[in-house]
Amino acid sequence: MTPDDSGSMGKAEHETLYHALMRHTADAIIVYDLEGQILDVNEYASTALSYTREELLSMRISDIERDFTPDALQAVWDDLADGIPITIEGKARRKDGTTFPIEARVVLFSTGERPLVIVSARNVTERKRAEEEARAAHEKLRKAHEELRDAHNHLEKRVEERTAELLETNKLLKKNIAERRTGEKVLATRLRYERALADCSKVLQSTDVNINDALTETLQLLLPASQASRVYIFENFDDPVDGLCSRQTFEACAPGVAPQTDNPALQHAPYKNGYGRWQEVLSRGERIMGPVDSFPEAERKVLQNQDILSILVLPIRAGCAWYGFIGFDDTTTRREWGEEDVRLLRTVAEMIGTYIHREQAGEKLLAYQEQLRSFASELALTEERERRRIATALHDTIGQTLALSRIKLAALRESLAGPDHVAEVLKLIEQAIQNTRSLTIQLSPPVLYELGLEAAIEWLLEQAEQEHGLAAEFEDDGLPKPLDHDIQVLLFQAVRELLANIAKYAKADRVKVALARTHSALAITVEDDGVGFDTTGIGPQWGKTGGFGLFNISERLGHLGGSLKVKSEPGRGTRITLSAPLTGRHNGRAPA
Repeated sequence: MTPDDSGSMGKAEHETLYHALMRHTADAIIVYDLEGQILDVNEYASTALSYTREELLSMRISDIERDFTPDALQAVWDDLADGIPITIEGKARRKDGTTFPIEARVVLFSTGERPLVIVSARNVTERKRAEEEARAAHEKLRKAHEELRDAHNHLEKRVEERTAELLETNKLLKKNIAERRTGEKVLATRLRYERALADCSKVLQSTDVNINDALTETLQLLLPASQASRVYIFENFDDPVDGLCSRQTFEACAPGVAPQTDNPALQHAPYKNGYGRWQEVLSRGERIMGPVDSFPEAERKVLQNQDILSILVLPIRAGCAWYGFIGFDDTTTRREWGEEDVRLLRTVAEMIGTYIHREQAGEKLLAYQEQLRSFASELALTEERERRRIATALHDTIGQTLALSRIKLAALRESLAGPDHVAEVLKLIEQAIQNTRSLTIQLSPPVLYELGLEAAIEWLLEQAEQEHGLAAEFEDDGLPKPLDHDIQVLLFQAVRELLANIAKYAKADRVKVALARTHSALAITVEDDGVGFDTTGIGPQWGKTGGFGLFNISERLGHLGGSLKVKSEPGRGTRITLSAPLTGRHNGRAPA
């Protein structure tokens, strides 16, 4: 059929065009009637939905578009009644039940016989994924922006809290340009100091830095913050001749400024030699500041020899004592120190004083602890010496007397006709002798002094077998183990205490003690197969279950250069290793 005179296509051409569009378009095309019955589909629709054409022609549009319920279809018809195509989004359902997002262009047309709907649907899975990724990225960006804003607000809040007084002053000074500039300058100074104060606080609160490094780093932080040429700390000390003096201990200098650390005059500076005013003012907790040319002549001469034009000096108090002072020199300008400088730098001086006081207290505590260890060790050794003295006295006096009495009574019994009473006395004396010997062994086992540590520990294991029924094993590497007498006594007491604890608390069947020598120390390992215990909380409470207790043993070993290590788990026994230096190998302190 050919076009008519008007140039429009005929029916056959329309049909050809329709079939060409259905066959070649990249979208799924579905035609259905007002009841939702599918009348025609193209090949792309069959492929996308995994149905054959015949299967689709037997289905309704709601079978593949789950949102096209009867009510939804009616709504579509109502929207199309105006003759305007509509675009909708939905979910298409494949034959296997899976779904995918689609965007559909819906058009109402009439064949002359009845109205029909053509749906041109496109799989928008990739677009949806991209949109979702874009939304996720946008959400991530939004959250990051919120976090950044919150962090910024938090920082602003901290700055505002710490600079409230300055900000209030700044508000009042905004009345004119000159006042505003002054406020901005004060604010910059305050912020500079605040940052330095925060950094100094971190350094002085750190437990990983020694006092010399901490104070040196603090002065290096204060140097740019204070805009000084030189920052230093002087420490007070008493001299029997010159009285109260000061010496420079720490210093930080700007580039080009000569340091004064090696200046001998600053290592022994009596206050009475022209600095009595400093002693009086600083000891009251007050400051000394200003251009040097306004100072008394005696002070001015010394300060100007160091090229100092202006100075600020603040006292440092460690606890209740006046420790010394911190000084800020300006060698470039005749600087007038402001109250803001003084207030904030006084805070630094207080921080440094608190830090020094804490370090001094820590040193005193360490010295006290070391003294306690020494006392504890000496007490134990004194106790052992006293035990030895009493045991020797028992053996040499009471024991010898009883033994001689037994000999004489035995001779008397032979010469008497009725020896029964004498025999009873002999029995009592024999019992007294045995008791004396037992007490002597308990107080100070002679095997330790006569045969050495190895034999004494082996004897302890024999006693544990006899008294507590433990299966005991002794192991010795056979190497010589030269030990100081004090350490031998301590190790013997420690092993005796550990064996007693095993018998009382471990519920063990077996115990093993092993001695082994390294190049510089002796290691004694005591193992049992008892109930064990949790070692996570061991510490000062070790000593609650025994005479010496693990804590006491550890402290005394540490004082003599040794150590104690515990390995145990509930239900898996316990292994304790005692380590002690061989003769000439210890220095009286626990190894680091």
